[in-house]
Amino acid sequence: MGRRLALVIGSECDALPRLEFPPRLATEVAAVLADSGRWRPALPGGATLIDPTVRDLHSALRSAFAAAARQQATLLLWFIGHGLSSNGDYYFLARDSLESDAAGAPMLDSQYAVNLAQTLKERISGVSGVDGLVVVVDTCAAAPVGDAGARSWPALVRQTSGRVDLLVASDEGNAYDGCFTETLLATFRSGIPASGENLLAADLLAPVAHACSRQQPQHFSFAAGSPAAGADHGLWLVPNVSRARDAVRERPDAGTVDELVRGLQVTKTLRGQVNTVAEHGHERLRMILGPGGSGKSTAVALLVRPDLLGLETALSAAHIGAAVFLTGTSTLRSVSDELAVQLERRIAVLVAAGELEPAQGSPPARAEYPKITAGLARTLTTLGETGRTTTLVLDGLDLPTEHGHRDELWSAIETLTGHADFAHVRVIGTARTDDDAPAPPPALRMRRFVLPMPEVDDVGNYLLQHARDEHERPWPRERVTRALTAVDVSLRADAPWPHRPWRAVGGWLHARLILQVDRYLVAADFAAGLPVATLVRHRLGHAQWSLTGARADALGLLVTVVVAAETGPVLPIDVIRLALHDLGARTIDDTHIRDLAVSLGALIARRRPGSDGEHLGVAHTALKAPLRKANTRKDISIVRAHRAILAALARSGTAQAAAYREVAAIRHHLGAGDPVGAVGALYALPSVSRARRIELWEAWLPNFTARLGPEHPETRRVRDTIAQWRNPPDLPADDGGRRVPRTLIGALILALVLALGGTCARPAPPPAEIVATDTVLSTTAPPESATPEPEQIPPLPEPTPTRAGQPRSNVPPTPTTAPTTGLPDSAEVTTKVIPIPLVTSTTKPKPPCTPYNTAVYYNATQVGKAIKQYIYFAYMECDNLTEVKLEDGTGGKAFTILDGKCPPPQGKTDCLLRVAFHPPAVGPFDATIKINQKDASPRLKITLYGSGTP
Repeated sequence: MGRRLALVIGSECDALPRLEFPPRLATEVAAVLADSGRWRPALPGGATLIDPTVRDLHSALRSAFAAAARQQATLLLWFIGHGLSSNGDYYFLARDSLESDAAGAPMLDSQYAVNLAQTLKERISGVSGVDGLVVVVDTCAAAPVGDAGARSWPALVRQTSGRVDLLVASDEGNAYDGCFTETLLATFRSGIPASGENLLAADLLAPVAHACSRQQPQHFSFAAGSPAAGADHGLWLVPNVSRARDAVRERPDAGTVDELVRGLQVTKTLRGQVNTVAEHGHERLRMILGPGGSGKSTAVALLVRPDLLGLETALSAAHIGAAVFLTGTSTLRSVSDELAVQLERRIAVLVAAGELEPAQGSPPARAEYPKITAGLARTLTTLGETGRTTTLVLDGLDLPTEHGHRDELWSAIETLTGHADFAHVRVIGTARTDDDAPAPPPALRMRRFVLPMPEVDDVGNYLLQHARDEHERPWPRERVTRALTAVDVSLRADAPWPHRPWRAVGGWLHARLILQVDRYLVAADFAAGLPVATLVRHRLGHAQWSLTGARADALGLLVTVVVAAETGPVLPIDVIRLALHDLGARTIDDTHIRDLAVSLGALIARRRPGSDGEHLGVAHTALKAPLRKANTRKDISIVRAHRAILAALARSGTAQAAAYREVAAIRHHLGAGDPVGAVGALYALPSVSRARRIELWEAWLPNFTARLGPEHPETRRVRDTIAQWRNPPDLPADDGGRRVPRTLIGALILALVLALGGTCARPAPPPAEIVATDTVLSTTAPPESATPEPEQIPPLPEPTPTRAGQPRSNVPPTPTTAPTTGLPDSAEVTTKVIPIPLVTSTTKPKPPCTPYNTAVYYNATQVGKAIKQYIYFAYMECDNLTEVKLEDGTGGKAFTILDGKCPPPQGKTDCLLRVAFHPPAVGPFDATIKINQKDASPRLKITLYGSGTP
């Protein structure tokens, strides 16, 4: 958990009638914050300050801010006592406030009282490093502090790029005997069933308004000097003790569920769909399918927390045994481990209730099951003994980037929903149905539930309820209609909202993005249209404007780093910090990263916000391309970002970084143009057995094939290694064969070590030496390109070298990039095959002609110059090389095919194209090379990426 400091001030004023409750309530608040919220004292003398003088109060506030800045901690200030307002300013009164002048009138100024808004502004601007500020004011006439905060705090907060949450007790009258604080204490003890895992200041408005009828509580939230579109979930007060004991309670996905259901509008369609899915509990596999933005994740979040649906729901929270919300880095192991942990908690509850004997808590599984870990099989077997149905929820089965990992997950689901030993298990999953989304296995038996896009009137009512203008006033219906028609041009502005799907690419995501910029949209924006890319550009641009100094420069770098990672909150915050340092933002710390993340609102997803184990990432797959396009830091290539992440992983020593390295380092090595390092990272993956190691390598093999091509040396190396492990020399394929004794194996190993000790002790050569020795050919530019990049390239961890002196294949030498000029301007180039004799040692059987995609990354290139790169691909007899199409969207001004070479085909043959990148302007560019089969069906798509620099 991140550091959290609290100071609670309870003060009487000698010049006014005694209130009696401030000292008592201050002591109670401090105790509850310490016990439940794990807030520590902000002052050496404790977390409370009772009846201070004005001077002591000013000193205490300075010390509290200094301590929070020094420790990079979140600071909570809670004021209970007397308050007065004068000319729009609010003064918190200390014990010796309100001295009288010569005429006997009370003196109300900063010398004799604490001008709270002004004092806090001075403290905020006077220090840096405070990891968020929460202010609670329970006094008389406290409304002006909220008004002053809303009016003048943004400029000061903008100077420090901080986050502030302000909760004020009353309007312009009395504080009514501490009703506000009394109600908050009662709420802390009882909780709020409909709220999230932790209680935020914003959650407390309704309980106070209900219990204290003569008060109007106010809440303000600022991020980087602007009103925040949503509360910062890292600035929580205490855990919510009454949240339903659902499957994800106190687990990493609890925050994901909270975010999905916060501000939720439960439509008739959504409620009906959730109930329909629940009512088909006899189906072993139920899949909720729909396009991105249709509300699939929200639907399963409601299955986890059905109490939010009302009394009409067909299930309870106990119906779901375990739930996992997948991200781009999810693997079979990570999903299985999380399911097992949640099910172990369910077993403990049943043991405590007497439904299971303690000895039955961990019986061994009866057998080994395909793709099912022993821990998951054991817990499911135990729950099966109770006669209960165990339902598992898996959201986002299309999200894992590596399709080998997706295949493993589908294989595990097939076992869970098909094996007789798991007849009591039910699985509910979700997946996108967009054109670019991987489809579920067609042979897998499932009940499909198609979730349509939201209807126009549902989206309109959602915007009516939540959208605000620059003055915090709700949008009128006319303005909502303009927003709806700016996205769906088929709507009529003068007609009622129809009951049909809203024709928006992002569905509910699109509506949520409108709320992210609702205060800044003008008439010209509605007239020009509001696609997702425009909304993302607005949000990113406003965040950039709100920030100053190093934070403003770091915002673009943060976007570059998170876009290089996978979708979802996957990157540990310390890895992001080290990557930003590597890219040049060396003064950025975790506090600043949280400030930047909150300033980006719904564009960024956070897991366990405010804690040391916080993770961040792009919130949705549909946001990646718009973020990349809108980012101002186009001088940093995606390859460079991958390298920065790898350098951060090498330097970080946290458990979170180690866990991320295990699931993502291979992908980052491939993205950085380092396939040898990717194989080294693959070797480094932990495994408990040869069978598990084979499974891991088989899961990653499709990624090597897609990124590098099936005949790339490192792809073949992975494939050949798997084959060797399946049939090792000392374990014949025939099970009845004779095996080599382990003692003999040990003796042979010892002899080899003694004979080759000098060679084994030799340090691993750098990547360039490995390429020279083993003739490894890289499809992408090697990590140390002949064309220097404009920024410092971090050193990569040395990969595991192959055996020296034994080249794996006869391939051309590694190409390099070199400047060139005089390139033809052509958007589409047709290259004829140039026959070259091919010497082959063996004749291989013809493999199937399978379509595949790959990508090539160019180094950042100065405008006016060009670099050439050889692009290798596997050619087969089914390919039509008489027509090679290049499409770059600029009429050939960014990429050009110079020539190509290809030997006669024999099965799969390595061919090459020589392609130049010559950026016409500063910024990112991309192109696509397409080769079809002779029957005109797609065969190969190569996506090219480059970036132009000044």
